[in-house]
Amino acid sequence: MPPLVILASHMGSATVHPLDSVTALWVRTLGIPTNRVDALVTNGLLPPTSRLFDSQETSDLHTLFFSSEPVSGSRRRRAVVTFALLQQLPSNMTCDTFITSLNSTLILHPICSSMHHLETRMRALYDPQHGLKLATDIPVSFFAVAAAAMTLGSLTYQTEKKAWKMQPEFPESEQDITKLFDLAKIAISLAGETDDDQNDVMLALLLLIIFTLHSREMDGYKAVVSGVAPSPIRQQLGQLIDTLRRKADMSGLLSEPPNTTQSSLWSRESRRSLAAAVAFYDFLVSDLIGTKVTLDGASYTSEAPAPVDGRYFKPTSVTLPSPSGNIYHSSTFATYRA
Repeated sequence: MPPLVILASHMGSATVHPLDSVTALWVRTLGIPTNRVDALVTNGLLPPTSRLFDSQETSDLHTLFFSSEPVSGSRRRRAVVTFALLQQLPSNMTCDTFITSLNSTLILHPICSSMHHLETRMRALYDPQHGLKLATDIPVSFFAVAAAAMTLGSLTYQTEKKAWKMQPEFPESEQDITKLFDLAKIAISLAGETDDDQNDVMLALLLLIIFTLHSREMDGYKAVVSGVAPSPIRQQLGQLIDTLRRKADMSGLLSEPPNTTQSSLWSRESRRSLAAAVAFYDFLVSDLIGTKVTLDGASYTSEAPAPVDGRYFKPTSVTLPSPSGNIYHSSTFATYRA
């Protein structure tokens, strides 16, 4: 198996560092509590985390993805993001807090080229104009991203409050991780088939994988980043990574397109960043749950993403904003293909 590495930039050039040797440095530099990254070793007797990974009845939530507007002729009903569905998300104020908490976790899990752009898209979900019609024009695939991001953000927020022995500032209904998790999974299953849809679906899957790795923190245990995962978590990770691999394979994400000049700078770098994240978590999760790694050097030909400052990199960018060297510096996980 190729060694896991992190690609970092220094003065505009990429440098490869073995992942294991820099983890301790991250923890000290960022001031992250050790119980957020220590290995979890279990004999399998620990209770499953809440009811997240048990099969649940979600038909009421599933119904919210379909408008009550009549469908003409023999047309099949298409999943949409209804206003009633948007109301299942946390309030605008809670969302802002969850995004802040989300960022603290994604420091260790850089999975997209611009977290700032993702935040902008998430906040657009709260546009009052969405309440003027039954069905919005928000893609179901991006609703999956938003629900998955808030699932992870809610987990991090609650864990932080417990660590500081503080009471949450929002009602329990605003922090319902189980509902957010279910909404994300339903949206993933109902999303469209365009390239943009599939890229969002893969981003949502990555967020759910990271959430699952940290889910034991709700019960006061350590994050699952190495060691043996409890059975419910191992099964959930297996399902998520299988779906992610299938989506990546069907979309050709891991292969560099033959003619990249026809796509925008944003599209190229976003695609490469997503491919690097998929490659990394394919190795990480496969090793954790003891399954065969499906990725190899022959199937992963995508170029490494360029280091950029995610605050200023946006869809309209025509040049890459150089990293500023602060917390927004984009360091991207990848696999070393030598």
